[in-house]
Parts: sequence; structure tokens; C-alpha cells
Amino acid sequence: MNYTTFNTENWNLSTFNKIGYDRKNATLHIYYFNGDVLEFQNIAEKDVFELIIAIDKPAFIDELKAKYDLIVHPRSSLA
Repeated sequence: MNYTTFNTENWNLSTFNKIGYDRKNATLHIYYFNGDVLEFQNIAEKDVFELIIAIDKPAFIDELKAKYDLIVHPRSSLA
């Protein structure tokens, strides 16, 4: 798994600042400050890169929720 951490001030983020992408398994994890982890399965690599450069990351995550299978790990040990 490769991780990216975003600067919360530069990106105006208040709920998360870290994502993890596993290219081999095509999974994306989004690590929220409250401990929850969203896991997207069978995600296209281009969508991961689009999330990284998206100006409004929370809105783009909402688009991903409608497009991909999702597992919510509440207050997960995956963090």
C-alpha cells in the first residue's frame, strides 16, 4: 500500500488527510480523523489520481461512493 498525506490547510480539509492505495488489489483507503476508514474496492487507478488532484476532495469522494463498492471500517484498526 502506498500512502499520500495531504496538507489540511492547503487543501482545506477538515475530516481526513491521508489515503492509501493498493495498486495490486485495486483498493483505496481513506483515513478519517475520527478513526473511520473508507475502503473502495476495484477502483480504477485514474480515479485515485483524480482524487489526489481534486480541488474539492470531499465532493469527489461522494462521486466515488456512487461509483464503487465500499466498505466502512468504523474507528478501524486499519488506521
